[in-house]
Amino acid sequence: MTAPLPQSPAPLRRPGIRAWIDPSHPCAAILADHLETIAAIPSTFTPIPTRSRSRRVWEGRLDGIPFPVVVKQGWVDPGYPLDRRVARRVSLACHNPFRHALENSIRLAAAGFPAARSILAWKKYRGPFPVEEGILYPKVEASGSLRRYLHDPATGNPFDRRLHLPPATLAALGRYLRTLSEAGFVHLDPTPQNILLRPGAADPPTEADFIFIDVEAFRPLPSTSPDAPRARRARARSLAPLLPYLPSADLPLFAAHYALPSESPSSWLPLLLHLHRHP
Repeated sequence: MTAPLPQSPAPLRRPGIRAWIDPSHPCAAILADHLETIAAIPSTFTPIPTRSRSRRVWEGRLDGIPFPVVVKQGWVDPGYPLDRRVARRVSLACHNPFRHALENSIRLAAAGFPAARSILAWKKYRGPFPVEEGILYPKVEASGSLRRYLHDPATGNPFDRRLHLPPATLAALGRYLRTLSEAGFVHLDPTPQNILLRPGAADPPTEADFIFIDVEAFRPLPSTSPDAPRARRARARSLAPLLPYLPSADLPLFAAHYALPSESPSSWLPLLLHLHRHP
């Protein structure tokens, strides 16, 4: 069942900026006071490498905020061809993924699901049209990602396209994604690089060690019941990015832990195998 939204994001307006903030967060007022500085990206922030040309990620500290923050910035890369720059500007004007991520983040926190919780989202305008967007969330303390764990030679599981997850971790991943479904959500890219491990994670790690990032990839299920036909289709589509990484022999164990109590694990296997073969 989708968790109710305890408080809607509060709108903020500044010259050239439209923003939304989680009013329940204890640092909301301080972040609102720093809005112009944050949207301009403070010079003290450190860039975090990313492969995306339309997203930039920064890390830093703000006066009065007791924790480091991460800022993800969406923009129009001037190196894009004209048609792609126009398409990106249209996307900025018509879509609001960071605001929706903030709304979803509040609902996930209310449901107790372990994910990076965004606090602030904004758009910067030049005249009537947005030119940038951004989102801020506290930096997640982690020992690394699940992908990094699998790539670590000490685990005996060097990374390749097929992830040789330990059975306990594979089962935990299924339960983790099932819990997300029970909270009324899916994640559109549930791959190991988007799952961080808490400091002191078990070896092999289990769902108690997982924290999801890439907050704008969360989506609410299209039905209040996660086992309804429309919700099942959405859950299946959300698994498509993950399944090409898993050997087909691992899918029965994954399905056994991903299926809801009301579902038969065997009912998932034909669909998972199809998605596995046709990513």
